[in-house]
Amino acid sequence: MFITVILVVLLILSAILLFVPVLKAESLNNSLVEGSLNSGATYSYIIESTGGTINFYKENTLSKKLSNMNFVDGYINVTVESEKVIFNIRLYYQNVPTSLKVKLAKSFNLVESKTSEITRSFFPNNSMGSNTIFIDVFNLTAKYTGKSTYWYFSSVSNGRYSLNSISEKFDLINVPQEPKGFLKNVTNQARGNYLYYINSRSGGAFLSYLLMSGNSSVIAALFDNSSVSNVTLFSIKLQKTNVGVDTLNLSYYLDRYLAIVPLLWIIGVVYMVSIYRRISRKRRR
Repeated sequence: MFITVILVVLLILSAILLFVPVLKAESLNNSLVEGSLNSGATYSYIIESTGGTINFYKENTLSKKLSNMNFVDGYINVTVESEKVIFNIRLYYQNVPTSLKVKLAKSFNLVESKTSEITRSFFPNNSMGSNTIFIDVFNLTAKYTGKSTYWYFSSVSNGRYSLNSISEKFDLINVPQEPKGFLKNVTNQARGNYLYYINSRSGGAFLSYLLMSGNSSVIAALFDNSSVSNVTLFSIKLQKTNVGVDTLNLSYYLDRYLAIVPLLWIIGVVYMVSIYRRISRKRRR
């Protein structure tokens, strides 16, 4: 009887260790905004030039500050309202070698409809996956290449906690004005021109990561300048959002305490054997 109780306790503890992380993640996910373009949805992205220059067709105040590898990084804060999407953009530069201080080059808002090219590029209306082989985003064609559970592209933070999700990868094809020579080699080594989306619970999706090298009218708009001709290894990464995901990476949560479960059973079995021996000795007496 005592051994049966221990077995039941071991089973209950094993179930708790395996499934409580999943239940906590599900609870957090259900408390977040349901759809990628639902009113109240917010997103924070960091934008970086990770290996080259930003080129412009013609010079102006912004291009002088950001060209020749002066661009450091930028931030895109997105707020979804009932009828519009607001992109608040801040771009920072460092005037090397004159100054080592990072400075704000420009801060501005883009107020977009939910069907605009910029909005659709960041937040496609439909779920991403094998049912959407080709999509048009960032004024380019992207081809679906599969799912990913890698945390860098699939982790979704709400500022305090993170959800481990599943992302959908797309490769950008026929990107105009890709760099040549050394910078093209750098791009190839980094396997540039791809992006990841994460599906929300309502059927839409949101951008998780973009790495591209070439020309895009949407990228130009993010720099408040339609004369941007190309960008070398330009990345946009999601930092946090209050939007829930469609699919959690269950293996991540089930594996979280998986190594502890065998240890728990080893201790339990050793304890049961010791109890059994004690009972057997008492009976012999």
